[in-house]
Amino acid sequence: MKKMAAITSLILSLVFFTACQGNVEQQKDASQTAGSTSSKKPVEITFWYAYGGNLGKASEELVKQFNAEQNEVKVTAQFQGADYNALQAKLQAAVVAKNAPDVTVIENLATGPFAKSGILQDLTGFIQKDKVDLNDFVPVMLGNSYVNNKFYSFPYLRSTNMLYFNATMLKEAGLDPAGPKTWDELSEYAHKLNVPGKRSGITAVVDYTRFESFVKEAGGSMLSDDGKQVSFNSPEGVAALEFWMKLNRDKVADLPYAENSADIVKQNFMNQRAAMFIQSSSWITTLTDAFQQAGAELGATLMPAKVSQGSTSLGSNIAMLAHLPQDKQEAAWKFMKWMTDTKQTVTSSIITGYQPTRHSAINSQEMQDVFKKNHLFKVASDQMELASPRPMELAYYEIGKIVNTEIQKALQDPSYTPKAALDEAAKKSNAILKK
Repeated sequence: MKKMAAITSLILSLVFFTACQGNVEQQKDASQTAGSTSSKKPVEITFWYAYGGNLGKASEELVKQFNAEQNEVKVTAQFQGADYNALQAKLQAAVVAKNAPDVTVIENLATGPFAKSGILQDLTGFIQKDKVDLNDFVPVMLGNSYVNNKFYSFPYLRSTNMLYFNATMLKEAGLDPAGPKTWDELSEYAHKLNVPGKRSGITAVVDYTRFESFVKEAGGSMLSDDGKQVSFNSPEGVAALEFWMKLNRDKVADLPYAENSADIVKQNFMNQRAAMFIQSSSWITTLTDAFQQAGAELGATLMPAKVSQGSTSLGSNIAMLAHLPQDKQEAAWKFMKWMTDTKQTVTSSIITGYQPTRHSAINSQEMQDVFKKNHLFKVASDQMELASPRPMELAYYEIGKIVNTEIQKALQDPSYTPKAALDEAAKKSNAILKK
């Protein structure tokens, strides 16, 4: 998996300083604009999004639909990178250069750092004014929306880790085609499905986003409740890493950690060189199409449990940039509220394979029909109900890179124990959190 881009304190301080410098001037512009209502021209705003493929298609099509349905706001959608890292790096630079978009997609855990740095607009007042029913959202979806009890971003394209498997292979091996439900069963399946020289029992990119899920399943957490120190080197975290190291030692798991690891594991699973695969639920559509072409049956189940089944909530949120003139604030709000409403949530879920963020979308006839047509969507929706928000501390990106490095060392060197690896990662991480 590509490395996560660190949001450095230097850049964030520059962003915050720049935002503050422009605040007085922009507030003046806002007051002038607010009093000018004679123009019938639509207010023009820009919207940044990441990723191509179905994700880009969903963003582009929804923007076209929004523009066609009303004439008060005109949105220009702009592609800004193949992943969230690329978009967020551009966003930071654009804020400093004072040419940032009005609305943007961000990775869900980036809400915290960007909000605390003054980049994002507090939406609490808009929500209260329009009486937005936040109870309609799946609770975990809002876990990365609030910062210091203020609402900064709406859930947009959201996913969660899940266990995919080649159901055809499971049946041939005499295993339950419903898939494993516990770590012990997952290990059993991996050993029975592994065929040396032909296919691995399971494949995954073992990075900190996957590690988060296994720590949760063991009953642990990545950070303390107050976010002031890490907790992934607890017995639960050690158990999670030991589980993966044992599969690796037994040579039944393919766990690459090269720069292009995500592509490697995806191709191995789709080409029948791996029987099981841990990855984001956003891959449902892509994997379903590939398996249909190969004439094989694709299955999926909730992430197996040691103590409880679960995962972390991945994906993106949609947010408004701070310090916009009043007319653009109102336009941006109208667009964001529309993009995340029930009907559009259903549309984006069907196009991308990401999970519907609202109960009303999940319960809609359209989504129920999708669940019946492809039960993997229902598995993913059920998994999201068991998910947890991701940490939003400023240092968490850097902590993730540290955890990745130590996990990779442990996989390469069997003498490097899980406890030693995670203690070393904790030492380095806590030093960052104390700064």
